[in-house]
Amino acid sequence: MIKKIAFSGLLSQLLALLPFIAILFFTPQIDLKEAGIAFPVAPLGQWLYGLVAPHPVLARYLTAGMLTLAAFMLNALLIRHDISPRQSVFPAFIALLLFTFSAGESQLFMTLSSMLLLMFSLHNIMNLYGETAPYKMVLNASVSISISAMILPQTLIFMLVIWMGFFTFRINSWREWAISLMGLIFPWFYLALMYVWNDNLMYALNLYGKAISGFNIRFATPPGMQFVAFLLLLFWGFMAIVRFLSESHERQISARKKMWVAGHFTLAAAISIFLSGALFVSVLPILLVALAISISYSVSTARRPWIHDLMALGFVVLVLIIRFGY
Repeated sequence: MIKKIAFSGLLSQLLALLPFIAILFFTPQIDLKEAGIAFPVAPLGQWLYGLVAPHPVLARYLTAGMLTLAAFMLNALLIRHDISPRQSVFPAFIALLLFTFSAGESQLFMTLSSMLLLMFSLHNIMNLYGETAPYKMVLNASVSISISAMILPQTLIFMLVIWMGFFTFRINSWREWAISLMGLIFPWFYLALMYVWNDNLMYALNLYGKAISGFNIRFATPPGMQFVAFLLLLFWGFMAIVRFLSESHERQISARKKMWVAGHFTLAAAISIFLSGALFVSVLPILLVALAISISYSVSTARRPWIHDLMALGFVVLVLIIRFGY
């Protein structure tokens, strides 16, 4: 059934998106408070949280809109880099299906802000292929990750995606490595200047000190159905990413290497979730957007699509049970 959506017309795919958009906007949000206490975030993350925390209704609809925007951004990215066929919104369909497991807390606004920056970085990394002087792309990618780390420090691990991309695309010049480090350092340098100018440097240093001292990777198991849904998601994602990478050799060289970069992105997302500790479920959208790449590909090329039908049906049923107050 789900594979038929992948090969249906654009209008049919858009209609298939609507139920999941409705779930995001109009069903009760998933309560993830049992997952643990708030994890330490950098000053920019605290500032973003302060903007929406006093307005929970606004935060709910704003995060639902950002999830919808992220799904279509991912779809455009995959079409642009020849991983997904043109005239298709099937990756957006899969992304929205997975996003229904996202919480509606104000804290998710920080995660989504960081996620959009990481997607922009991924686009620039994939653009490195075939460029003889990709300095602008490297700078854009590294600056995006640096700003993302100002929101969620654990996303600094995505710098590995840039550096692994250099090896994947056989970029051997020292200039790209130097530019990536400059792009990583400069936003923090200008942030420090801003705090010095406003005589708040010690305040910022205390925040970073709390973030470092409060770092831990202890986990709290989500309750009941949330844990079952999470395990099902991990199994579905693992099955899809294995197929995604194993079949990459059948694609053209450009698409093959970009698929490897997508695999690196998924690995970095998994590590960032691990580094998030107790509230790993609240940072889950970063992993969901990465898994949507491999799952959409795996479904559209599946020889036994009924397996994905069962996965999708089970996942949606669990999410609806959770959202309506299990």
